[in-house]
Amino acid sequence: MTTLLQEEDRLGQLLLQLADVDADLVIQLDPETGGETTVWPVNFTTLGNSVECTATLYERFNGTVVLRIDADVKTVVDSAEVRRWVTSYTGWMPFVQARIDHVNRKKVKIIATHSFLANEVTRAQLEQTLGSLDYVAAKWGVALLELEQARESAENDTAQEEADDEDPFAVDTSKNESSTPVVAPSVAGLEEALKNIDDLVGLGPVKRLVHQFVAVQRAQLVRKGAGLKVLTPSPHLVFKGNPGTGKTTVARHVGRLYRELGLLSRGHLVEVDRSGLVGGYVGQTALKTKEVLDSAKGGVLFIDEAYALNRPHANDYGHEVMETVLTYMENNRGDLVVVVAGYPAEMDDFLKMNPGIASRFDYTLDFPDFSDDELVQIFKEMAAEHDYTLDELAVDALKVVLSSWGREEGFGNARDIRRLFHGVVAAHSEWVVESELKSGAELSRIQSVHVPLGEALAALGEMEQNKNLGPGYL
Repeated sequence: MTTLLQEEDRLGQLLLQLADVDADLVIQLDPETGGETTVWPVNFTTLGNSVECTATLYERFNGTVVLRIDADVKTVVDSAEVRRWVTSYTGWMPFVQARIDHVNRKKVKIIATHSFLANEVTRAQLEQTLGSLDYVAAKWGVALLELEQARESAENDTAQEEADDEDPFAVDTSKNESSTPVVAPSVAGLEEALKNIDDLVGLGPVKRLVHQFVAVQRAQLVRKGAGLKVLTPSPHLVFKGNPGTGKTTVARHVGRLYRELGLLSRGHLVEVDRSGLVGGYVGQTALKTKEVLDSAKGGVLFIDEAYALNRPHANDYGHEVMETVLTYMENNRGDLVVVVAGYPAEMDDFLKMNPGIASRFDYTLDFPDFSDDELVQIFKEMAAEHDYTLDELAVDALKVVLSSWGREEGFGNARDIRRLFHGVVAAHSEWVVESELKSGAELSRIQSVHVPLGEALAALGEMEQNKNLGPGYL
């Protein structure tokens, strides 16, 4: 397995070649070896639109090293419109997703970000990622500027209308109201939030359960308004499924959905795993977990690979994490939702690690693996997002490739599709350069020659031989 130090040097050199990096700040002499070493995190700007970025390397609990690249897009006033905009830009985008970082009580910074396993990063993939960040950050910056201008214009119009309508002789009767009416959630906002989930590829069981949960919450609100007893289920959720099945994406949409239902004040998402919660020494874990919980208040705390907190060691700090989380959940009812996610079997064991865990989660959403047709659709959406199209032969070749993939436990689903898309784009890019293309439809058209069909056919042949199916399978 690759080490953090090895990847620091290798990826540091790649960034020096592909981005505008201040070498004097990044490259320093190692006092022990006398050789050059890279100082991380690495701050740099892209070569195209000079977008400010930060590259960070960190090691996960299982020893894998992750490279994350964040690009600063724009700092704006926090609002429902901004969060709705950010939510609309999450999903199956390769290379880039949108994230919100808080600057202060009023402003947030929009970040374009992408993470991948460090040992799998090639020069071509890093170059593609930096190009995507450069393009997307500039494009999003313009869109957010227009959003800001529309907000300011609306505020000015509202202020003018209030000034025009002001009557100095009017009597304020608001204090004479005998009761405060129940405020129903915005139907339009709910429908839009549900549509964002419905528009995701596949996930039929997840969508049905989400609609059921929303119906229960809305019905209980109506009953409350009618003076009837209310039985409200816990908003906390368990997500079970293989990697790449959309768990993080759905969690983001759930945050907005809960905000529209009035269950959360902000609806933002804070994503974390064991490494972001467990401390290195006694007493640090509770403080570290508390900081994460405070940052998630008003929104959704998404704990990925939550089962990693359930280690069979008596002194493991994972149990302390969950005790801290459960206490915080109890003390902050109504303004925090916790979503725990991971492989199905491991999550079953996780729910048994503490008697109080299972009782806090009323709903479990099972995320099925995507079918081949759904994976084709995801690939097409990735291609369209980056101005690529597939001809019919390329689609047929893609289906053959997907049929050669095994579906054992841990199948990567959309993650594997993203990796395949990166490879296809790299093959297409090499073909464009070799063909000396400067313009035309071929710059965007993916053909079957760019799809790794030969490898798929070889894999299928091996599968045929192993299953002893006899000739004629292909």
